[in-house]
Amino acid sequence: MKDFFVSYTTADETWAKWLAWELENAGYSTVIQAWDFRPGKNFVIEMQRALNECERVLALLSPRYLASKFAAEEWSAAIASDPTGDKLIPVRIESFDDEGLFRARIYIDLVGADEATARQRLLDGVKRERAKPTTAPAFPARTGGMTPPLRFPGTMPAIWNLPFPRNPHFTGRNELMAQLRDALNAGQAAALIQPQAIHGLGGVGKTQLAVEYAYRHASEYDIVWWVRADAPTLIAGDLALLAQPLDLPQKDEREQNVVVQAVLRELAQRNRWLVIFDNAEEPRDLRAFLPRGSGHVLITSRNPNWRALAQPLDVQVLPREQAIEFLLKRTGLPPLSETGEGRGGGDAGALADELGCLPLALEQAGAYIEASGVSLRDYLALFRTRHRELLAHPPATDYPATVATTWEISFDAIAAQGRNGIAPLLLNLLAFFAPEAIPREVLQTQRVSETLRVSLDDDLALNAAVMLLRRYSLVQYSEGMFALHRLVQTIVRDRMDDATRKTFAETALHCVNDAFPFESDDVRTWADCARLNAHARAVTDEAERLGIAPKATARLLNQVGLYLLHRAELAEAKALLERALAIDEA
Repeated sequence: MKDFFVSYTTADETWAKWLAWELENAGYSTVIQAWDFRPGKNFVIEMQRALNECERVLALLSPRYLASKFAAEEWSAAIASDPTGDKLIPVRIESFDDEGLFRARIYIDLVGADEATARQRLLDGVKRERAKPTTAPAFPARTGGMTPPLRFPGTMPAIWNLPFPRNPHFTGRNELMAQLRDALNAGQAAALIQPQAIHGLGGVGKTQLAVEYAYRHASEYDIVWWVRADAPTLIAGDLALLAQPLDLPQKDEREQNVVVQAVLRELAQRNRWLVIFDNAEEPRDLRAFLPRGSGHVLITSRNPNWRALAQPLDVQVLPREQAIEFLLKRTGLPPLSETGEGRGGGDAGALADELGCLPLALEQAGAYIEASGVSLRDYLALFRTRHRELLAHPPATDYPATVATTWEISFDAIAAQGRNGIAPLLLNLLAFFAPEAIPREVLQTQRVSETLRVSLDDDLALNAAVMLLRRYSLVQYSEGMFALHRLVQTIVRDRMDDATRKTFAETALHCVNDAFPFESDDVRTWADCARLNAHARAVTDEAERLGIAPKATARLLNQVGLYLLHRAELAEAKALLERALAIDEA
């Protein structure tokens, strides 16, 4: 007979492992799915055996646990077998509003506790006897403890640069997460990198899957580093920036390749690191930049041809049931009952079908419904009307019509709120930058003030515009950085007439041109150059295509070319300098 069965949902596995480790380290025996349910076994039989052959069940309470059908079966079986006793011990690992049947039970509360406190609360909470300690309590000052092999869940790595917050509405994908984890662990066991490439069409959720993986397993890594992989120079620049937090001797070297190689050598000597290459185009672009050693590499790409370099994992649209679950969660409606019926269930299913279960389209629909207060049925009717209208004039680009329609509805809703005419203008401007983090200070120019028709000193007006765009999930904004999905940018640009496009493209060009700080004799400017590199490429490409602002275009191309020249990115520097020269000669 085991002492404890640890009941949890897959998203909280790091917590489950930590609890099981601490309990076994204290002399208890446990059963935990991650360690005890081996391949080839029948999951249902193993679960039944674990529940029958343990004295008590630890239920790890989180919003995800309470929404899980399998978790509900586990804790309800524990209560049924001992309704008035202590067979079920709730352990709260995350705050939530509706405690349901757990409201009447005393639980072990680990929310907000540091590691030492959480360990003590856990061990004290599982004791059956009175909780009086055997030694005098320590003076109540902050104390640490020995670091266990598994770092305390919820603690972030010392080196971390993810540009996105965790998505509170992330739904499903557990099977994909498990496949991803298995593939990465297989590579680690062989002491070789087994990169995992996630590929799929735009809007299917590749980047969100990588972000969720990083947050879910953050406690298992000491380094998590995000690399923009749209172009080789971006890859090299972002990898070179890792030299600073690693405090490498080469961190201030002028030649970028020297810094990159130093970073790769350092990673090869370490373990417990995760490097994510986001939106890679071609395997050949990454080959020279893949770290070796006992860490993990994760790649996201629309290109499926990664098998020569990485193990591909195909990300499809959400399964219909998960798409419905996401819509209900995103709009604040109660979840479906086990029969598949429930408030809004039929409408949610119809809308999920209409949107093709595409995660980005589902997010946009949920954001609109939440912001406007319309019902699922009303939104579906509106979507069907606008869908037919939009398909009469199909866009020239390859984005899904479902996504275009959901955003068209949101665009109209924002434009209808005349009290904030800045919001659609700000969206137009941001559409011409790269789909990367866009620093807010880059927009603080007189030209932007004139284009958006707002005073540079009017932070309240600009903040109100940002809030409106965020309400409809058209823009992400965090810590002074804007970010737009590339499909949002494409659709926003496609909606403009030629004159409007030229106005906003030229404003974006001047923003980056004015902000690009390169000075060949001041390496302190290089970090900002690396941050603006992708935006410089985006705005100059569009300016040349539209034939606007040749002087500003040539100047910016020249500055980026000189920056890359000093970083010894010679081929890229040559191409940009030749473009600048051609414009100046013309």
